[in-house]
Amino acid sequence: MMNEQVIKIGLESNMLNYVDNETPRHYFLSGNADEQDLAKFAELIVQECLGIINSARKDYLVNPLFETSQLIKDHFEIGGRGSKRLEFELNELNDKRREEI
Repeated sequence: MMNEQVIKIGLESNMLNYVDNETPRHYFLSGNADEQDLAKFAELIVQECLGIINSARKDYLVNPLFETSQLIKDHFEIGGRGSKRLEFELNELNDKRREEI
C-alpha cells in the first residue's frame, strides 16, 4: 500500500492513475507517463523533503541529520527491519547528548 503523500505526488505529476468507479481505489503507473512526468515526480518529492528540512530547522534538534532524515522517513512511511536497531542506538546517543547539555 502506498503512502498518501506518494499517491498525491504521483497523481499531481501524472505518474499514477486509477479507475474512477473503483472502491477502494487502486492506483497504477500511468501508461501515458513520460520523462517530463518522471522529472516532475522527482521534483515534487524533493520539494516535500526540503519542506520537512526547513520546518525542522526551526526547532532545536540534538542530532539534526538523524532527526531530519527520520522526519522524512516518517512523512513517507519508509522504514525497514534494520532501521529499528539504528533508531534505538541513535536515541541512546541523543539521550546522552541531552544529559551533557
